Amino acid sequence: MSSGYIDRLVRDLRGKCEREFKAYVSLFMRHLCEPGADNAETFADGVPREGLSRQHVLTRIGIMSLVRKKVRTQDDILADSHPSQY
Repeated sequence: MSSGYIDRLVRDLRGKCEREFKAYVSLFMRHLCEPGADNAETFADGVPREGLSRQHVLTRIGIMSLVRKKVRTQDDILADSHPSQY
């Protein structure tokens, strides 16, 4: 995906209400989990893939999950050792 596409997508999603955002996330996750070749031009419902790499997206989600887990662990450790600051 090109950087311009990502910038436009983020800008477009910022103006959406929570219901619309959740609908987009649901559709995106269905596409992400859809069986089939990554080199196909469209998803089963006809939406263009636009260069989406399932492996790259899943890798990024995994890394973000690990970072979030590490931050929470560190927050717990800091809260236990410095309770007056939290």
